[in-house]
Amino acid sequence: MSILVRDTAGAIETPGSRLVDVIAVPYGEPAAVQYQGEMWTEIFDRGAFSGMDRTPGRCRVNRGHDRTRTVGKVVRLTEAEHGLIARIKVARTSLGDETLALAAEDMLSMSVGFGIHPGGVEIDRRTMTRRVRKAWLDHLSFVESPSYAGAKVITTPSLDAWLNDPVLRWAAQRCGTTRGEAVSNS
Repeated sequence: MSILVRDTAGAIETPGSRLVDVIAVPYGEPAAVQYQGEMWTEIFDRGAFSGMDRTPGRCRVNRGHDRTRTVGKVVRLTEAEHGLIARIKVARTSLGDETLALAAEDMLSMSVGFGIHPGGVEIDRRTMTRRVRKAWLDHLSFVESPSYAGAKVITTPSLDAWLNDPVLRWAAQRCGTTRGEAVSNS
């Protein structure tokens, strides 16, 4: 079975906790996607991922759909009117830190890796539209260019939230720097 990928925009909600809330899949929003070598319109129906909320911890999150670049895991999935909402816990690694920083600056979006259950897609060849009715979530990925552009940023962390992080304060003290001061290797 092949894994399909689709992109959406993401948002940081709570920076100090390293939790990121994203719209993993917007419902009812058409997107141009490549399907069998042609451009098609794809739409996810509301509830296409129903039942996934019982197993969120099994869903990993990476960068650029590269499984060797894992940055976290999904800790909660919520079916909402406008889409599948995922809460992601980002790991305390250099790649996780970079991911949080880029997401906070609205430089990364979300992409979904998914599979379709048997009979879970409706194909209209006349309009070249794929309507996904029942799918399963394989993984999420932070990417630069989303397929689904309509997902909105919920909130972003403030610089103070990052600067007041206890680990960053400790590191600044160890390096002899103060808040907001750059460290130079020259």
